[in-house]
Amino acid sequence: MSVVAFREGLITVLTCGDGVTGLSVVASSVIVMTSSAPPRWALGDPAEEPAGEVHRYSAAWWARALRDDPLTGSSVESRRIRPAVATVLDEPAGPSLIAAVDALHAALGASSSELDLTSREWTEVTAAVERATCYLFSVKLESVARLDAAKLSEQPSRALARDSRRPASDELAPVLRVAGRTATHLVGLARQLAGLPAAEEALTRGLMTPAQLEALADVCRRLPEGPAGDEARSCVEAKAVEAAATLSRARLADALEEAALAADPGFAARSMAAGIQERDVFLRRSRRAGCRQVVAELEAADAARVWQVIQQVAASAQDEGAGSDQRTLAQVRADVLVSLVVGDSSPMPETIAAALDEGLGGEAPDTRAPVHIPTPEERARLSEIHIVVLADDLADDDPDDDPDDGPDDGSLGDSGVEGPPSGRPRRRSPSTPPVPAPRRGSSGPRTGAGRLAAARRDRSARRALAGHGPFGHVPGIGRLSPEVTRAAVRTARWRRLVADPGTGVLTHRSRWTLPPPPTATATPAHLALLLEQVAAPDPSDPATRIEVSYRPSTLLAAHVRARDGGCISPVCHHAARGGATQLDHTTAWGPSTPTRLRGGLTEAGNLGCVCQRWHTAKTHGGWDLDQPSPGSFVWTSPTGRVYQRRATPLLPDLADVLG
Repeated sequence: MSVVAFREGLITVLTCGDGVTGLSVVASSVIVMTSSAPPRWALGDPAEEPAGEVHRYSAAWWARALRDDPLTGSSVESRRIRPAVATVLDEPAGPSLIAAVDALHAALGASSSELDLTSREWTEVTAAVERATCYLFSVKLESVARLDAAKLSEQPSRALARDSRRPASDELAPVLRVAGRTATHLVGLARQLAGLPAAEEALTRGLMTPAQLEALADVCRRLPEGPAGDEARSCVEAKAVEAAATLSRARLADALEEAALAADPGFAARSMAAGIQERDVFLRRSRRAGCRQVVAELEAADAARVWQVIQQVAASAQDEGAGSDQRTLAQVRADVLVSLVVGDSSPMPETIAAALDEGLGGEAPDTRAPVHIPTPEERARLSEIHIVVLADDLADDDPDDDPDDGPDDGSLGDSGVEGPPSGRPRRRSPSTPPVPAPRRGSSGPRTGAGRLAAARRDRSARRALAGHGPFGHVPGIGRLSPEVTRAAVRTARWRRLVADPGTGVLTHRSRWTLPPPPTATATPAHLALLLEQVAAPDPSDPATRIEVSYRPSTLLAAHVRARDGGCISPVCHHAARGGATQLDHTTAWGPSTPTRLRGGLTEAGNLGCVCQRWHTAKTHGGWDLDQPSPGSFVWTSPTGRVYQRRATPLLPDLADVLG
């Protein structure tokens, strides 16, 4: 028998044999008793320590270990990890890690300030606590799974019912103080984890967070049943375990969507089409008093266009009212939506209060006001989005074509779409001749035609099996279904993009565009014309030229935004276009000052797309940023932690195709 118990209101799980025999909530400090955990006095109770003996993780042990390596007060201390703290970090996620962290907190709480830790050490201890939290969540899910099994064994008739999760969720909802739907979801997650052994192990070891597990479960839940679905699920799970250490929940969700698409493109296309049919707008409760949420679930391209219009109209209105308009950008966005839909704002709170003969009691005045809305023509320009499609996908859109034909330099097409796509295009005729290989300049780099040919054969085989055409991608937003992509190909202007063969990051963006093809059967010839541009950048190419002014030109700004795709901060995922990010000089522009290193140039290799929060952290928060090569970023926190970030590939799977 083993008992795993934790302090102050957390769950106690008592395991006896192969089943859970008790589940309770404790309200006071309790004992941790396992075969590997230290005794009670090792948790920070010096009164119960054996006389004359200093045990590992006891309060005396921590006090001695920290005094042997005291703080010196220098600035370097903020980045140092003392051996005493490193001892905690070496512990695997589990009861021993929990005991070590608890003992450290107890020793620090009982000591004078001279034993306090540096900001770097508190950062690492917090990371250790997060690993312990992941372990506890895995224990919680195992307990829920066993509770679910126990309830179904008590009521066998409920096992085949549609609401088979209800017996366990009804039991859990009041215990966990959550809504019934939340409890039902928790039971479903516990069941799903049983089929994801690698993810379960990663969660137990603290290598995957509960939020990341939720993202994995959401993608796996949409994969089909049967052998093909199981194989796809295994591929997605492997990707999740591999990427969990470096990606936030949102970025991991995007990566898993791409892994699911690669494993089962036919199902991905069908699920996209089904999801678009379920689009909706609905009203939800808000955490902010006096507000409600209007939530819209739209097709990805439509959602991107709607957001860009709201964001850019709000930014323009705020610039025009600078100095007189006290509204934040968030407040203006809300007013833009109201103005777009109903034309004005609802009655002011002052008007309502006066009607009720009540005062506002000194509360902040209402700042809502209508916003000038651009004309339909202006809104069409603001709503332009870029859809990226691999040139091979356009050349090989017909599965009967020879996959060895087509471009061999990793080129992509970038479609700028103005307004909604109109009509559904026809498929290419099987008799259409293949696209010829593009001409190369003498200085154009070779990118491995053999690897690309093999990748094209694999992609064409998958596409033929799926029975669907090319998937488009909106940088910073996500994938588009083949139907939406084909419609955009028929109505949008085309631009050529060239990606690095190893990373998928943009290296060249053509300065001009082609109008859409005149007919549905003109795609191959149109693509060949686009690809005739020389791949090697010329001296005036925005990717390589240096500009003398602080503010980059329109061409250089467009190149950097297309290259980065989204915010290049350690964890952010805001789209680069639409006003959500700012162009930042990695090394500050202008002459150096005694307090700040400057001297950076206005060029692609010294610019990056950063959202306001991380721009402020870099400028005023002590964060350092380096760009060793264009599109590759290295962030260093004030405590010395280093984070690598690379610009988003033009297509999420492009590095796999080209590498």
